[in-house]
Amino acid sequence: MKHFFGSVFKHHTTEEAEKIFIAGTKETTPSPDDISDDWQRPWLFSRVLVFFGIVVGLLYFLSTTLGEESGEKAIPSFIVFGAIAVPFSGIIFFFETNSYRNISIYKTLQIFLIGGALSLIVTLLIDEIIPQAPSYGDYLTFLNALETGFAEEIAKFLIAIYFAQRFKVKHILEAILVGASVGGGFATMETAGYVYASLFEKNGSVVQTLLVRAFLAPGGHLVWAAISLGGLYLVSPKVKHSLEDFVNPKSLIMKIGGRTKSMLWKQSM
Repeated sequence: MKHFFGSVFKHHTTEEAEKIFIAGTKETTPSPDDISDDWQRPWLFSRVLVFFGIVVGLLYFLSTTLGEESGEKAIPSFIVFGAIAVPFSGIIFFFETNSYRNISIYKTLQIFLIGGALSLIVTLLIDEIIPQAPSYGDYLTFLNALETGFAEEIAKFLIAIYFAQRFKVKHILEAILVGASVGGGFATMETAGYVYASLFEKNGSVVQTLLVRAFLAPGGHLVWAAISLGGLYLVSPKVKHSLEDFVNPKSLIMKIGGRTKSMLWKQSM
């Protein structure tokens, strides 16, 4: 871990950051012979997180210190940037660790934004199809949590598979990036919804909701989607997959593990 995150605390130039961001194009993707088999040492994600933290802090200052009418105008921006800060920084982390350098930041943003929205839509469609178990007020039962985790993880996995096929993903590190990008987009949009809803709750706290969701984001939707798609490519690292690949025990363990965590997390919220 010391080696892996060692570059976070070192000084880096703007040129180094720009070099990372231009990776993935025809001109900047390295040949297979030039790809290092050593672990990458990501650091740019930490700077992105700091940048977002500064912006969110300034927006919070505006929303709380200005007059009521002026302060309210900063709340939507505070919610949006607060929701996107941790998931997007996490995606930059996976972007840096993709040794193949063959997925551009433009494609990553496509997956993050469109994939996040599509996975939300598919989740809602699955929720409509599956009969809902009875709940008790605002609390999720075990069956509620199971249904929610199942719908969300299936939706993210299906959308991640679509983008993996579209961009001809072949290796596990690419798959992890694609899965994380879909999960990050989902987490961002779901968080924004939760924070917005807290504005109208009697005992709702925008800041508390945002902090809790931000804390859970790295080990939540972001990583679970990466594990699900990464598990498939761990079993079968190729562009086109068969039904046999999807039901392979090793791949299923990854998916079931992610859905079980999702279920437990949803029940604890």
